[in-house]
Amino acid sequence: MTVSAIDVGQGQSVLIRMGEQWTLGDCGENEQENAGDLAADYLESLGRHRLDYLVLTHYHEDHANGIPQLLNRISVETIFLPDVEPEAPLRKEIIQIAETKQVEICFVQTDTQLELVGGGTLKIYPPLGQEEDINELGLSVLASAGDFDTLVTGDMGSEVEQLLLQHTVLPDIELMVVGHHGSRYSTSEELLEATRPEQAIISVGRNSYGHPTQEVLDRLEQAGAEVYRTDLQGTVTVYASADAA
Repeated sequence: MTVSAIDVGQGQSVLIRMGEQWTLGDCGENEQENAGDLAADYLESLGRHRLDYLVLTHYHEDHANGIPQLLNRISVETIFLPDVEPEAPLRKEIIQIAETKQVEICFVQTDTQLELVGGGTLKIYPPLGQEEDINELGLSVLASAGDFDTLVTGDMGSEVEQLLLQHTVLPDIELMVVGHHGSRYSTSEELLEATRPEQAIISVGRNSYGHPTQEVLDRLEQAGAEVYRTDLQGTVTVYASADAA
């Protein structure tokens, strides 16, 4: 497995490569630069012009506003979406372009597991929250190759992290993409204690929210996680062999 948090500024776009199967989780940002172009440029720099899977955690712009442009530049086989906010303009635009490009659309309403070549798996969990806040109604992703596990929770807050822990038994996590760009309301002590991540990536850029917060940085330090940040280090890539411990 190879995981890259693409530097898209204050947003998120995470590329997960397992063999020849490539998955992109989210594609959006709050800056003026277009996350779709940034992600497409990155893929093309690797000699890749297609994705097997595109997973959108939720429809906020900093996770999704680059998807229309990405779909115009990169071929995608299947896009996985949360079945929430049916009237959201960005959701409608994404679906319209996906249909035009003949991309298969899958609304995730139950646990969905994809078996990948080489024995890897991609598990997509449906929205678990009941709040009006769309952050709490997003998808989460567990990518596993051998004993190496990567967890992506989008902008999920601590209360829904608890629901995720009740919903499924998560393994020890080798790599965590830190929730909500380092917001103090995410990446709870309970989640960290349950998953014990060895490494953590914070996808973050210039912002007025105070992300990443010192509370989260302290919690990650106390959990023993090695922290990387796209605002300080640019695109961050973590390589792992299939039999990583």
